[in-house]
Amino acid sequence: MVTKEINEFYFSIMNKQKILIICAFLVFVSLVVILFFLSRSKSNPGPVPVVIPTQAPVPTDAPIPTIEPQVTSSLIFETVPTGKAADTFDKQLHDNLQKQEQIQRPDIVVSNSTPYSTEKFIVTTEFVDELGGYFSVTVTKVVEEDVKKDIHDWLVSLGLTDESIAKLKITYK
Repeated sequence: MVTKEINEFYFSIMNKQKILIICAFLVFVSLVVILFFLSRSKSNPGPVPVVIPTQAPVPTDAPIPTIEPQVTSSLIFETVPTGKAADTFDKQLHDNLQKQEQIQRPDIVVSNSTPYSTEKFIVTTEFVDELGGYFSVTVTKVVEEDVKKDIHDWLVSLGLTDESIAKLKITYK
């Protein structure tokens, strides 16, 4: 008899625990579902319906309506004359940089002046990606006579010295 009462008591406690666990689980699932829908509605309102208007084909003989502007506006302003604009070009710095380039990188000076052609020759440059990169100078002769002096004179006219001309890789064709 005692065991029967103990068994009934035990099962009643177990049933209460099971009911509590099931209720707690259902509350948890409900909270998760509610939070999911709340967070979804704030960050992503969902797909926005897009209405694409359809239009019947317009007959080709129908006149095309013109739309006249309803409002026109204009902007008028005055400026106060300030005189001559400030000259910020530093000629001395420019000249110094140009001389430095003529000494250190004569290939760039020549490349900036090509393609160049005369009745006797055509000068072109090509970038060679070796040893840090440089411009190779190619001279194509138009006539059969020697054009080295003419090339030298042209390079001197670019501001190059004999020393900087000697640094150039010149190919004659």
